Amino acid sequence: MINVLRDDIMTPSIPLDDKRKIHENCLICEKPLEEPFRSLHWKYHKECRNCKYCNKEVQLEIVDKEFNNGETICHKPCEERFMDAEFRQRPVMITQEKLDYLNRINLMFEANLELSIETNQSEAALLAPLLAATMAYDQLFLTVKRMEAITAQFSIALSKDKSKALSMIEARQKVKFQEVEEYRKKQQEPKPPKAVKAKTEHLTPDEKIHRNMIAAYQKMFPHLTEEEIVDQIVNKAKRTISNDDPK
Repeated sequence: MINVLRDDIMTPSIPLDDKRKIHENCLICEKPLEEPFRSLHWKYHKECRNCKYCNKEVQLEIVDKEFNNGETICHKPCEERFMDAEFRQRPVMITQEKLDYLNRINLMFEANLELSIETNQSEAALLAPLLAATMAYDQLFLTVKRMEAITAQFSIALSKDKSKALSMIEARQKVKFQEVEEYRKKQQEPKPPKAVKAKTEHLTPDEKIHRNMIAAYQKMFPHLTEEEIVDQIVNKAKRTISNDDPK
């Protein structure tokens, strides 16, 4: 009796009104899910939920977010320590995973000196959820506390001469505004008509040579009209012919 496997123990009873999808395969490795995990509505193998770096289990909520975002299944602190060690090595192999990690941080924290204070704040508010979505609640809470400490230290540094910082920002914005105004005025100025190039497709070879000669003379003598240039060419040709004509 001890060695008999009971089906009612191995396959738990699932309520009929449970509408969750039953997955035949693990969403991460795409290999089949065995019973009773299919009936329990598991989406991943237990080992597929382990952190890539420390090989310990990641909370299911974090796994779902990272999988849906196409990110590596891991603890973010483990990823940060790994990335820090990787960037200390030379040479550094840049992968899309590393770029995504850097972008999540830089895009939210790095100030854009070309933009106003309000626009910088708006950008940070839009980008913050991209980073927050990858964190568990405890990690998010600790991150907020770290930011509070950073803000306090930055405020102390700015308190020495906060007015100087504001005047630098205002001066830069004033120059930017003037550049925009000058560009707008320049765009509104009437533009000179473009010179229409003479069409030479219908000209005969002799006519093309004649046209090229006139164009060359116009470059050398821009003060002469086309008629004056033609007269000079004709007179020069006559003198050449008279000199070559034997008497």
